[in-house]
Amino acid sequence: MKRLLPLLVLVVACCAGERPRRTLPPPPPAPAPPAPVAPPQPGALNRGVVELEVAGVKVIYKRRPNDDIVVCNLLLKGGSRNLTRESAGIEMLALTVGTEGGTTRLDKDQLAARLESLGSQIDGNADRDYSTITLSTIRQSFSEAWDVFDDVLGNAAFPDDQVALHKERQLTLIRRIPDEPDEYVGQLAAESAFEGHAYLNRQLGFEASVAPLDAARLRRYWRELVTRDRALVVVVGDVDESVLRAKLEATLGALPETGPGGPWADQRPPVLPIDRAAVRFEARELPTTYVLGMYAGPPAMSPDYAPLVMAVRILSNRFFEEVRTKRNLTYAVSARLANSLANYGHIYTTAQDPQRTVGVMFDEVERIQNEPVSDRDLQDQINLYLTGYYMDLQTNAAQAELLGHWELVAGGREYADQMIERLRAVTVPGVQRAARQYLARFRFGVIGPQARFSEPFFRSH
Repeated sequence: MKRLLPLLVLVVACCAGERPRRTLPPPPPAPAPPAPVAPPQPGALNRGVVELEVAGVKVIYKRRPNDDIVVCNLLLKGGSRNLTRESAGIEMLALTVGTEGGTTRLDKDQLAARLESLGSQIDGNADRDYSTITLSTIRQSFSEAWDVFDDVLGNAAFPDDQVALHKERQLTLIRRIPDEPDEYVGQLAAESAFEGHAYLNRQLGFEASVAPLDAARLRRYWRELVTRDRALVVVVGDVDESVLRAKLEATLGALPETGPGGPWADQRPPVLPIDRAAVRFEARELPTTYVLGMYAGPPAMSPDYAPLVMAVRILSNRFFEEVRTKRNLTYAVSARLANSLANYGHIYTTAQDPQRTVGVMFDEVERIQNEPVSDRDLQDQINLYLTGYYMDLQTNAAQAELLGHWELVAGGREYADQMIERLRAVTVPGVQRAARQYLARFRFGVIGPQARFSEPFFRSH
């Protein structure tokens, strides 16, 4: 799944290091956003969904009549839980080479040409909670494209030259991180926030873990990963159910039930062990300081999730208004909340005066914790969220992604539609309570000049 990195801000005192506390005036009323797009019918995402079980694998199928695009996602459970510090990066590399490097029947170029002729695409994506192998095709080519998909799953070749090529590309991405402050500050914060947790085993990997990988190891890992006991299948498009079932039975039935290491234990990762504020700093003579602070959040099925979604959206808007618009302290500032098995969020900014900028951000965090938001602000943010939700349902790819994500991360695809009612029920006191409970104990990554850094300041929240 694609994710953006946002931006955030802090305010600091002058030479003495103490910043004066003050009560900020409420912001002027913002113009009302457009009303949310009306759903086509109640339960828009799950309407018409059927569940099948094929060869012991759960299949979620949503038929969209007369739609010319068919998307099939094979979700493989585990993500970072499959990895260790020593093996981090192997899943991403295996998925890249496995889906692009050719099969025992079609070499790399033949595979690409066959897919292009069918108007189809096969991709692999690795994420913290699960990985996905996706087939996207036009309806008229579904049967032929599925046969190629079946070939990739069962006969990925991992030729030495393709392994070497993609491994070097992955190593290049790893080596570039320290040279990209926007990425590196996220790594510093994650190393603190994910300490002792499986999420520390990032899918991109580390130079020491990726460099030794070879074709033999990737083939073994593929056999361990692409198994029925890890799989969930989501299909969205216009395919006759009997045709789809026949294809699924042939493909899933041919996959091994478990990997060579035995059955995979599907255990939810523990919550993030963030019980105190901390900061990791790297001194660099840069014109601006990069700041990213992570915090632990509630999982999607928690009653706290919807109120915190609204709290973070309101907070991000206030960051923009107070830090960027009113004070012109930075161009980049934001707050975000993820939707992961072990959930988290972050605040982010870049600033020439980090203590002053982040100090303003701290003020805004305290304000949303201690002062009720207006009913209008809350309703505006609920409407904007709903608008985005319904707009996301326009493509089959987005629907397949949402169905699979909520099934695995929230424990049921139905939570995606239930979330709408939970958002509509969010109250002003609920927003304030969620902000108090979760917007605290930030684990900061900071990169910038030593003279502008104060460790006690960043540990104060």
